[in-house]
Amino acid sequence: MKLLQEQVALITGAGGGIGRGVALSFAKAGAAVLVAELDEASGKAVEQELQALGARALFVKTDVTRKADIETAIQLAVEQFGGLDILVNNAFAPTPNVLLEDKTDEMLARTLDSTLWAAWWSMRAALPHM
Repeated sequence: MKLLQEQVALITGAGGGIGRGVALSFAKAGAAVLVAELDEASGKAVEQELQALGARALFVKTDVTRKADIETAIQLAVEQFGGLDILVNNAFAPTPNVLLEDKTDEMLARTLDSTLWAAWWSMRAALPHM
């Protein structure tokens, strides 16, 4: 039996980089994976890559700076896979690489929304299903 057999994982920012790597590792270990990603092309590509490995995988377009998108992704994982066991808050919108005096409040707000608030919203929405 595989380590994550019958486990359901939701991974934000799973369309590339670390998120994609986590999704692949979890799928190979037997988990069903919900690929929560803002970029539709990369999200669908990872979904297909996981399915080609024989994993149960589903992509949902998710903007983690929107609470409703996070709640929808979690609900979809529960409805499609029967629950939620693992939540990986990986998505991140960094501030542009500019001098501090050129950074705006809006730039920082997007970063905080994609990290602090996204983690808060997703943990609160996921907890009743775990």
